[in-house]
Parts: sequence; C-alpha cells; structure tokens
Amino acid sequence: YDPSSDEERSAALKADVIASPSQRLAADVERDWRLGAGVVRVVPYPHVPDPRLLSIAPGGGPVRTVCYFGGIKAYKGVDVLARAIPRVMARHPGMRFVFA
Repeated sequence: YDPSSDEERSAALKADVIASPSQRLAADVERDWRLGAGVVRVVPYPHVPDPRLLSIAPGGGPVRTVCYFGGIKAYKGVDVLARAIPRVMARHPGMRFVFA
C-alpha cells in the first residue's frame, strides 16, 4: 500500500475535517494514511436500532448468502473475505457471496 497514490487519502487531506463513524476506523485510517494520532475526528452514526430489532433470533435454516456492503478497500477487510471464499465454497458449495 502506497498512501501517496491513494485517491481517497489525497481527497481527504484537502478537507477541513476528516471524520469517521468509529474509533477503530479512525485509528486504522490514521495508521494507514500515516496521519498523526487524533487527526481523524470520531462522529458516531446517529441511528440507534430499536432493541427489539436487535433481539430477533437468526433464522433457523442454514446461511446460504454472505453479503458485504461497503467500500471495496483493503482497510475494510474485503480482501480477506475475498481470499476466504474458495475455502468456504469447498466446504459449503451452495453458498453465494454478494458484494455491494
């Protein structure tokens, strides 16, 4: 990874503020983009799900589809998921993977 060739980093450095929805992502960005600690401000998402929704039990059947929603960036771990697909498919040939 070469931070100087990262278009997202270059654009973000032109901003007045760089914000992250989590402390973990902020720390990862500061490390990967070689920024000083505390440069990225944490602004949590304002949505708090209703506890009743969070308490719904998973479906009883087997999982057949894995969905990834997010930017296709290495720091989000999508590369790890992509490398795991052949191993998962070897054990569970009916699985589907969706990247959005």
